[in-house]
Formats: sequence, structure tokens, C-alpha cells
Amino acid sequence: MNESSQSVLSILTGQSWFWDPMQSNEIRLNPDEQCFERIRDWSHIVQEPNPGSYIPPGRHINEALLTEKAFEPKAFTLRLERGSFLTQHDRTGDIYGDDHLEMGLRLTFDRSPYPQPDEWREMTSSLQAHKMWEWNEFCCLQLPDKGFLSAAWATLTYLMMKCQENNMVSNQKQSQ
Repeated sequence: MNESSQSVLSILTGQSWFWDPMQSNEIRLNPDEQCFERIRDWSHIVQEPNPGSYIPPGRHINEALLTEKAFEPKAFTLRLERGSFLTQHDRTGDIYGDDHLEMGLRLTFDRSPYPQPDEWREMTSSLQAHKMWEWNEFCCLQLPDKGFLSAAWATLTYLMMKCQENNMVSNQKQSQ
């Protein structure tokens, strides 16, 4: 694995990713098992054993509510972006005034990592209301409030992206 791939992997796996600003719906990517786990939400399932998990081995929360298909390994296409983002929760829900957090990184799945409607044994009113199978964007790295620090962060982020692009171009030229 080259250095830039290793850097991206460390960004993806180095912290939790949140669907909402309250940080109550969280996923973590696990580099060793090549999988992720959903933690701290009521539909939690663990797709692979994870030694760092607080879930006992072989135990799946809400296992009785999900079909076998929900536990099958899945592949996803991910997009990682750096900038200033609202969580998907804040963009799709009601926001009152400035009562939201801006996040510095956004991870977008090609489809939701949560169980799809056909992976639930019964479609409850709670599932219909939450529609977790539509949740495909997760954020991390809370940005400072507006003002000098926010402007400095935006400038630093831009410069870091430019340096990273230059390093990638330089590495491609060296490999040719």
C-alpha cells in the first residue's frame, strides 16, 4: 500500500463518523477486518467480529428483527470530502437558526450501510419514520464556530488539499 493510500485509510479508520450532530448514530471503519460496525444506535448490527467492540462475540443487537441477508458481507463505494459540511440529518431535517454544527470531513456511501427495507423481518412504524436505509452520509471533525478560527481552518484545509494534490502528481511522475 502506498503512502497516499495509507493516509486515506488512516483518515477513514482513525475516528467515528456521525450521521447526526448529536452523535447518536455512529459508524466506525475497521482497517483490519475490512468492514465497519454501526455503534450507538438502536438498529446496531456487527457484520464481522471486532476485538475492540463492546458487543460480545457472536452477539448481534436486534438480530431477531433482521433477516439473514442483513448479516451478509457487503461492498460499498465511498467518497471522502474535506470542506465545511452540515450533517445529512441537519440538511434533511428542520434546523432552527444557527443550531447546527459544521463538520470538516464527509464520507458518502453509494448506498446506506444500514439494513435495507427487505432486510427487516417486519416494517414497524418506527422504521418507516426513521428510514435509516436512506442514510448514506456521515461526517466527523467538528469545525470551530464562525469567525477567525473558521476562516483559518478553511485556508489551512485548502492549502493541505493543494499540497496533497501536488504530492500525488509528483508521485505519479516519479513512478513513470
